[in-house]
Amino acid sequence: MAAARFEIAGDACPQLLNRLLGLLAQQDRVPDSVIARREGDMLSIGIAIDGIDPHRAEIIAEKMRSMVSVLHVQTQLD
Repeated sequence: MAAARFEIAGDACPQLLNRLLGLLAQQDRVPDSVIARREGDMLSIGIAIDGIDPHRAEIIAEKMRSMVSVLHVQTQLD
């Protein structure tokens, strides 16, 4: 198991944060931390999860990337 950090950039859509957290809920995961910041028309979100399988983290990242309002997802595994 590893720790994963997702750095997401997307449009400042009111539903984006809920949709991203919904992906984790589908996996029965609760994030250790969530930081969201709006900068004009953009939303910057950081999500950290400890004790996740690296393959599972990559699957979640790919699902995040497929969302319409998401522009960029960077994943860091420790």
